Amino acid sequence: MALKIVNGKETRVIGGAMPRDKQRSGSLGSLDCMGFREFQKLPLYRRETHIENARNQKALEAKSPEAMAILEQAGLRVSVGIKDRSLLGGSCCGIAYFSRIKVNVSSHDFEPACVLGEERQYRDAYSASKDDWRFYLQDAKIIGATIKERHLTLEVLKFGCKGYWRTESIDIMLKPKAADAGAREKVADAAKNEAERILDAIKERQQHAIRPNYRGGSEMVGYDEPRLADMKMSTGGKFAVFIIQEMIDWSVDGGRQLRWTAYKVASEGKALKIAEGHSYERGETQGTVAISGVSDAGIELQAGGKTMMVRE
Repeated sequence: MALKIVNGKETRVIGGAMPRDKQRSGSLGSLDCMGFREFQKLPLYRRETHIENARNQKALEAKSPEAMAILEQAGLRVSVGIKDRSLLGGSCCGIAYFSRIKVNVSSHDFEPACVLGEERQYRDAYSASKDDWRFYLQDAKIIGATIKERHLTLEVLKFGCKGYWRTESIDIMLKPKAADAGAREKVADAAKNEAERILDAIKERQQHAIRPNYRGGSEMVGYDEPRLADMKMSTGGKFAVFIIQEMIDWSVDGGRQLRWTAYKVASEGKALKIAEGHSYERGETQGTVAISGVSDAGIELQAGGKTMMVRE
């Protein structure tokens, strides 16, 4: 069986067969790729198995519109195709051929992604008896899609030769697009302004608040000034998180009572409170809120011993 490369490695014509996009019509219409004469040569039990297998494949194909609707609703443009690779076996040998699926994802909110599936060899470089044309992929369809946070999982139905098919799961991590320099600067300025506004409001509210001087005597002193404990920008530059620390009370046994409040600021410029914790400085438990990390997934907070992820 001759094999010819047409327009690069990703287009093939085998033994004068039709192009790949027209090969999926056989004895059962669009159910398989087996020719009528070849199907007639099969024993009766093999025909029944072939028909049942094709029906199962058709049932899976029927799930494709629902999967594509899920992706469209999420604003994702996903395409799946076939990618081939050839490998020269040696000076006295032929060429080995491999096939796999290729998934491309694009979106207004996420960076483009390209993921390759499992590669299988369908033609041996040394012996034609070792060829396995089931793995010569002719078509592929997305039949399932699950989106959890920024993790996309696709179920892809792959079509080989002579009615052979199988499914493959593809996992893709979606990376948000980075904001341009102007948008990043806008978010940074908004976060700074909002932090200053909140600090000024706390200072005004507490300007007459007093507490005992713990160093002894009957002297009364004012509350500690609030401060900006931390501020971080997201990896994509589309939002920022900052934490305000303030003194809110005191007691003889516990000492100062501090409160930590985390705020999120996006390009709209308004600070949104997302976490809060408070505790006495000599208390058994601490309610500290702190930024513990920044990644593509978002900004991670530690609040009262628990972890939370702040996303766009």
